[in-house]
Amino acid sequence: MNILAIGNSFSQDATTYLHQVAKADGEDITVINLYIGGCSLERHYKNIMADAPEYDLQFNGVSTKVKVSIRQALISRKWDYIVTQQCSPECTVYGSYQPYLNKLAEYIRFYAPGAELIIQQTWAYEKDSARLNDMVGYSDPEFMYRDLKIAYDKAAEAVGARLIPCGEAFIRLARRGIVHHRDTFHASRGLGRYTLALTWYETLTGKPAIGNALREFDEEIDEAGIRAAQECAHEAVEARKNGWAENPKKKIAVFDLDGTLVDSMPYFTKGMLSIADEAGLTYDDNLIKILTPLGYTKSAEYYVNELGVQDTVPNIVKRIEKKLVYEYTNNIYLKPGVLNYLKKLRDEGTELYVLTASPHIVTDACLRHNGVQGTFHWFDKVWSVEDFGLSKSDPQIFYEAAKKIGCEPGDIHYFDDSLIALRNARKAGYITYGVVDAHTEAEIETMKELSDTLVTSFEEL
Repeated sequence: MNILAIGNSFSQDATTYLHQVAKADGEDITVINLYIGGCSLERHYKNIMADAPEYDLQFNGVSTKVKVSIRQALISRKWDYIVTQQCSPECTVYGSYQPYLNKLAEYIRFYAPGAELIIQQTWAYEKDSARLNDMVGYSDPEFMYRDLKIAYDKAAEAVGARLIPCGEAFIRLARRGIVHHRDTFHASRGLGRYTLALTWYETLTGKPAIGNALREFDEEIDEAGIRAAQECAHEAVEARKNGWAENPKKKIAVFDLDGTLVDSMPYFTKGMLSIADEAGLTYDDNLIKILTPLGYTKSAEYYVNELGVQDTVPNIVKRIEKKLVYEYTNNIYLKPGVLNYLKKLRDEGTELYVLTASPHIVTDACLRHNGVQGTFHWFDKVWSVEDFGLSKSDPQIFYEAAKKIGCEPGDIHYFDDSLIALRNARKAGYITYGVVDAHTEAEIETMKELSDTLVTSFEEL
């Protein structure tokens, strides 16, 4: 059997003993691991586009010091299985997998049409570690595992691949109180790596991990540890074969940005109304209520088509952006209690999304500035209304968002401060949370009517 892993240090951990595990059981497995430390699916995709020979080729757990590209490895022999994964800091958020995983799967199947594509489910970090608490923002490995489990299931379904449930095997070791990390995130050189190899072996050969005879490791494992590794690997494979029967229904929360997550409405209002001011228009408070759910492009269209502003739509958008980019990058902050509430939802396994009328040029900058978007994503996806070509004044955008998430509208908990957006989200079937902001305090009774829950402060949630 020939196995190719396209991964990083986690696939290195998993494949170190795989050849020896098989040999101890009378099987012949050759395993090649293509190694770049910390390599993400996005980087794999960029490497296939450049045919970059950046991977250290590891043969049966040993580095050869030879550098190859993915294409060179794919055409080097006939493969039975080709395994890939997401890098561990990004593995809990499915939005980080795509479109790179789909593109990589297409590439693999083109160059190795006879091989079966497999996904390795990676694992949670060690309890009370800085990586767990600070880098990825979880208070317990169980919560990190719950999120990565959901993400990997979606990934495997997206590309029609089986899953090697290594994260499941490791969380079962953790529940027994067995140490299986060497540095709070990589597998220990003895029991951890052995458990991973057994999980791969039983998944790919169908032969049981229990009873494996391998006893030579880089770190000593006592017989109780051997037995625990074999049992947890076997239980994990069986649980995956049975379809995770215990999986709960996923929770989904979608947030507006301006006036909901961040205190931006004074800046937003000033920027949006500046076009009217500079054109010398007379207007009342109703104008900003009309513009708020539209987004920059449709607001510009409203100025041109409805109010007769003498300018082009693209130029009006540029004028608004010029006024607001600096503010969103430097001066706009999360509302009190938002960060703790997002952490609470993540710990509960909730998928988090943003749907905002603001464009990405200000939205992404604002979220990065506030530390909730960037290299290690808090949100599964951040959408501007311009991604849909619609506005929140049209209920259709809420149906389209539900389709992209892959759920029913009634499964979504939606947070917004705009009465128009809340009304249309409710029409679509969302569970609505009206967020009181300074500009909506006078309309609180109407907001109550449009909301399943009224949010006067995130500190109270």
